[in-house]
Amino acid sequence: MSRMSHKSFAVPAHFFALVIALPVYGQTTNWDYPSGAQKEQVEGVTRVRLQVGADGLPKSCEIVQSADPELDASACKLMMEKGRFKPPLDDKGKPKAFQFEQSIRWKLPPPSEPAEPTKP
Repeated sequence: MSRMSHKSFAVPAHFFALVIALPVYGQTTNWDYPSGAQKEQVEGVTRVRLQVGADGLPKSCEIVQSADPELDASACKLMMEKGRFKPPLDDKGKPKAFQFEQSIRWKLPPPSEPAEPTKP
């Protein structure tokens, strides 16, 4: 399998929408920040390794670096649900499966900012 790697990115709880830096893209919102981790003021970096199929969909997720059990579980859940990839091509020009690693930096907003967007 080929391996693709990208730099880490932050998942700030106070942003309404944040585009995840994936080869195609996935989208997350501040509502994706685990509520228990928000209440406990837990931040950290989770590194995940995905096995991605030739169809561009994640097939499995493994934690390579743990931040917190709740943050880790959310990282894999988000990547499995929202990750969409443009797979590399083999020698015959057909899409092939590959491995992808991503660091996710979980960061809470400053205390003066709301953790979730206000509903209209």
